[in-house]
Amino acid sequence: MKDNGSIKVKIYETRRRKGISQEEMANRLEMSLNSYRKIERGPTLLVSRRIWEIARALDVAPEEFLLDDDFESGMSLADKERNEYISTIESLREEIDMLRQCIVILNEKNSSYTKKAK
Repeated sequence: MKDNGSIKVKIYETRRRKGISQEEMANRLEMSLNSYRKIERGPTLLVSRRIWEIARALDVAPEEFLLDDDFESGMSLADKERNEYISTIESLREEIDMLRQCIVILNEKNSSYTKKAK
């Protein structure tokens, strides 16, 4: 499970991505703006009933804040990152192979020009 600080960061990032102000969030949660600010930046612990209210207000699953998983793909964030690296490595290998083929072709052309010049 994520620690309290990373949950707060995730809430903040989700709220900002959705274009929702802290004031609007406070209104949705029927609390004061100051109380909501304490949720994002203050000492308020979030692994409580509030996490479900916040998730509902942001229209996301509470698990998005609590677990280190990507629920859309069903894989852990580490697995997702690993797959992205593997994909990048494979793409780079294909590019290297293509560049090697270009070098061979250029060497062949250069060789034929050198022979004609002699």
